[in-house]
Amino acid sequence: MAAKRPAGKPASTAVVQRAQVQLPAEVQEQMAADIAAFQQRMSAPTGNRIAVTQDKKFRNAAGDKFDTMSGVIADFVAKKAFYEGAYDKDNIVPPNCFAMGFVPHDALECSENSPEPQHTDGCKTCPKNAFKSAKNGKGKACKDSYILALLPPDAEEGASLVTIELSATAIKPFEKYVRDLARDFGKAPYCFVTDFYFDNTSDYPSVRCGNPQIADGNLIALAYSMREEAGKLLSVEPQTGDFEEKVITKRGAKSKGKPNGRVAR
Repeated sequence: MAAKRPAGKPASTAVVQRAQVQLPAEVQEQMAADIAAFQQRMSAPTGNRIAVTQDKKFRNAAGDKFDTMSGVIADFVAKKAFYEGAYDKDNIVPPNCFAMGFVPHDALECSENSPEPQHTDGCKTCPKNAFKSAKNGKGKACKDSYILALLPPDAEEGASLVTIELSATAIKPFEKYVRDLARDFGKAPYCFVTDFYFDNTSDYPSVRCGNPQIADGNLIALAYSMREEAGKLLSVEPQTGDFEEKVITKRGAKSKGKPNGRVAR
């Protein structure tokens, strides 16, 4: 991934023309179907992962950090995850319950592989999905996100996809970006090199997308051909094999001396 835009520069959907490419009719037809599918969707994968750090940096698998980066969005998936404890970067634990799918967040259902499913009638009506259900009383206890599969802007045949997860505060801006591409240019996200950067007005590391540039024909064709691979990558669920060790055991240790889970008085 390459840095494309100085930090703090406003984003737009104005396209920098790299090359005008006339795609085959069958590809254009499939692209129209993809655009429709992307529109309908909006309301932990393997491979190289781009991490978002608390100091508003992108960190690649080699440990290098960047203020901005760019890539081609091959595909994306909706995710929901509930963790009973607070986030601890030094002790990453599996989620109690999670859901993933190529549908809107409210259409998700918890995975049968969730260690402790919280609701059996769909995520939309789950109490953990309600606003103010978080322990701080502000947001939702179950966190929404998008996971994106990206190709580097200089990718060639044989290139590997990388993934990045967009937090709840980035969801609406991302959806607007994808809709704007379809409305203004009639093209799917995999036809553009997209810039990724951080919202400087947010206290938290909230990722934004902008400044789309039309990709050259070879890059578009490569991204298009890797959609199936991207779908498989994005369908990989979080690893939960150590849930008992990291969550249940810790929960039991905390509850010692607390009858019925309550603090003894």
